[in-house]
Amino acid sequence: MLLKRNFFNYYYFSSCNSIFIVCFCILYLFPKTWLANSEIYNFQEYFIAFLYTFCSHFSLIILCFLIVNALSLPSILIKNYFRLFIQAALTSVLLCGLIIDAYVFHVDGVHLTDFFSFNISTLFINDLSPLYSVSRIRGVIIIWSIFCFIEYKIACKIEKSNWFISNNFGKKFSLIFSITLLCSQTVYFFTNQNCKLFYFAKHLPFQYKNNLFLQNACPEITKLIQSKLKNINYPLTPLATFKVSKPKNIVIIATDAWRADHFNASYSPNLWNFAQQGTIFENHLSAANATRHGLFGLFYGIPTSHWYNFAKQQQSPVFIDRLQQLDYQLGIFISTQVKRDQLDKAIFSKVNNLRFTSIGDTPAELDKNTTDDWIQWYNSRDKSKPFFSFIFYYSVHEHDFPESYTDKYLPTGGKIKYSNLAKMQGEIGIKVSYKIAVHYMDSLANKVLSTLKNADDLANTIVIITSDHGHQLNDNKQNIWGHGSNFTEHQLKVPFAIIGSEFNTNSTVSSLTTHYDLIATLVPNFLGVTNDIADYSIGRNLLVNNNNQRWNIASTCLETMANSMLAFGLFNNNKCLKIFPSGKYQLISNKNKIIPEAIESDYDYILEAINKMTKFLK
Repeated sequence: MLLKRNFFNYYYFSSCNSIFIVCFCILYLFPKTWLANSEIYNFQEYFIAFLYTFCSHFSLIILCFLIVNALSLPSILIKNYFRLFIQAALTSVLLCGLIIDAYVFHVDGVHLTDFFSFNISTLFINDLSPLYSVSRIRGVIIIWSIFCFIEYKIACKIEKSNWFISNNFGKKFSLIFSITLLCSQTVYFFTNQNCKLFYFAKHLPFQYKNNLFLQNACPEITKLIQSKLKNINYPLTPLATFKVSKPKNIVIIATDAWRADHFNASYSPNLWNFAQQGTIFENHLSAANATRHGLFGLFYGIPTSHWYNFAKQQQSPVFIDRLQQLDYQLGIFISTQVKRDQLDKAIFSKVNNLRFTSIGDTPAELDKNTTDDWIQWYNSRDKSKPFFSFIFYYSVHEHDFPESYTDKYLPTGGKIKYSNLAKMQGEIGIKVSYKIAVHYMDSLANKVLSTLKNADDLANTIVIITSDHGHQLNDNKQNIWGHGSNFTEHQLKVPFAIIGSEFNTNSTVSSLTTHYDLIATLVPNFLGVTNDIADYSIGRNLLVNNNNQRWNIASTCLETMANSMLAFGLFNNNKCLKIFPSGKYQLISNKNKIIPEAIESDYDYILEAINKMTKFLK
């Protein structure tokens, strides 16, 4: 008799939590990606989607909750109140997971299950290290403790009350839940052709139209998912080289989160004027919308899906290896911590005495220290040897500049901290502070250029001006700022210019170019390598081939789980085919709008892209 009562109390406790979950599910109604596509829906379609969500999406979440919560069912065998604590603790864990899932859905319109679908090996692809910070763990523990307290009080209330039994609460809930779940899935099954009306439809069991796996159109995705911890086959064949009689100095000046449209005579006058001495590539895309992966594509010339294997096996780029073979002096000057993005594990893994960080309390101070350190290194280097420098600024990423720095973009007409400017001026202030930060970075970069000019080294130096990724400033009025969240040109399109005697003066290339092209240009033309470029890069030699590329492979990190394997996109003609490891895809416009149409039946270019994403793995 006691066991029976414990069972029914457990049943009522789970049912009450199902109602509680419906309240949490309200969070799913306001994802950026759904609201962003409001223009393709009318009021009637929105209303239908709203009802459908409550009937189907929420009921499925509740069903998953009830199934997982059944793990605490054996606790009914415990006679004392400890069983209530067990039920409350496990339920609180599930609620915390629901909050995380709702957040991920809000950020990018996908569920956690989208990361782990179809193959258990996907679990080992995702780099969860960003979730392991002390502050985040502490926050989760606090939230879990609050849920535990509330859930335990609810369990105790049910234990002492007969209201649920006398009102047949469980029977009523079960009947309503079963009917809504069955009817909604039946309706959806027979209206699959109109599934584009329902945003949440892409995440339901009967959905197959937007899934490459279930269409059996792209089984190569399985190869991509299972690519982690494979051996490296890079380069594909040993390098064939010849002696370079007069090696060129190479300098890369890069800035974190620098948009392409802020590379001009107004915002970055010094770099822009200097770029007129070479070739400006005005339609250039990064390999990713995050730092680690964007720089990986720049230095390796291959898709960032290889990053994990290369970092774990500390495989340096062919570019760096060849520089060292030619006895180049390497000056790596990065404002932010090199270890943060694990650049010391891959790109610069073979660089001795690597400079790990700059000194300063603010990003602006870090950048100033980076510039000063580079000038000191440059003046004290061995002038009998060629040199390679990588200078990477950070203040633009943080919209930062010195408090004493003023220019024509300051709407206040006086000195003010960038953080206060953004706070006081709102959206206008945020955009203005970004412009000022670009202008400040440009003034620092000009010191580098002036140093090269005064030493009369420019004639024998190739200078590359670029960024790791772009930066969104609410361009599409979706309240999206920063980067790492979508594949629009605002997050992928970056400045790119090459200045050197071999490059045309005052010329502009409008065709599509990518970060993969840099290594494919420098290595064969200046470092004495005769291999086919395809042996070590997927890019093109910009001195030979300026034909427009068909697409660019880009990766994203979805904010909460930073790993290039979570999703990738094929960017072409101002739209992007975004593909998740689960096989789901979305066709997205450059305005970050979901295009309600199926992709073309010709999957050849998808297969070609995926093969390139696993090309250098055995």
